[in-house]
Amino acid sequence: MSGQVLVKSKPGESLETFHEYFCAALNVDPGEQRFSDNYAGGTYFRSVCLGVRVQLEVADDSEFPDYEWCVHLSPRLSSAGAKDATNATDGIAALVAAELATAGYVVRHR
Repeated sequence: MSGQVLVKSKPGESLETFHEYFCAALNVDPGEQRFSDNYAGGTYFRSVCLGVRVQLEVADDSEFPDYEWCVHLSPRLSSAGAKDATNATDGIAALVAAELATAGYVVRHR
């Protein structure tokens, strides 16, 4: 399991703009943009910070259709200590949600 934060976009905000803000505000390396037909919108951003894989993408959650962006946080390594790492990523997701909420975003930590 990974940590997940759903985010409502600000007016006129694109995924690229949200990615730029997210990386600058949370001091995350921008990583790389990837393209895939398997993702809503066909593109996503991925990087690694503190051993956590950070992925920003267009949200595709039928339960919460009003949220445009999704932040996935998962352990980079899935071997020894995976349960502890998964619990840690969920805690980091809660911190990310709090930071984004403080900046005026409407978020849902899942």
